[in-house]
Amino acid sequence: MELFLSGADPQIPNFLERGPYVPTQTVHVVHAADGQPGIPARELEKPVTGLNYEDRCLVSIDTKARSLISMSLPNDVFHFVCHLRTAKEIWNTLCVQYEGTAVLMESRKIFLVRQYKSSIHQKGETLSQTHQRFNFLFIDLKTIGTSYSNSEVITKYKKNQFAPTSTTSSSKTLKYLKLKEKYKKMKSQRKDKGLIVEDCDWDDVSSDESSDKEDTQVALY
Repeated sequence: MELFLSGADPQIPNFLERGPYVPTQTVHVVHAADGQPGIPARELEKPVTGLNYEDRCLVSIDTKARSLISMSLPNDVFHFVCHLRTAKEIWNTLCVQYEGTAVLMESRKIFLVRQYKSSIHQKGETLSQTHQRFNFLFIDLKTIGTSYSNSEVITKYKKNQFAPTSTTSSSKTLKYLKLKEKYKKMKSQRKDKGLIVEDCDWDDVSSDESSDKEDTQVALY
């Protein structure tokens, strides 16, 4: 949904975080004179008749965001949020409804981290299935703002295999090695050793998109 809204207007994500744009005008200070008290400078909301072209464009972004979100919702969910006045209110309500409160999200984060740390190869699981499970876990971790370096991921992945490979990668290699590349190498090595691996076709379905930057964050594909 965020990608869709950002594609419709790059400014929408900022409005979802900060709220709608409210055009204001500065009323200058009025100094005390003839026994009358002074009035400090202040900001007042502009009347509709005082809006310029830029103000109207910025004000319309919140309306656009509310419209796009509303059109994307099923009827029962729409009726739940249709009374809300801003896109930020609608978005925050939907986040709580679908993702849970901050307490629930923190609990989910703890659960996923524990799942990663205790993750082991499951009996009867093929290499492709292990790779798929790891990949989905890392996507969920990244979604909640938790990431691991490539070297940590590859080391964890190697330790969890039921038939470790004899090739040991250097720390420099692990830093840039992607999870899918390691999976392909291990799959190839097992075939060379004559190990029977009944693989699923998940790796053929997954994307082969290359990363624009070779950083040390977890490579999801």
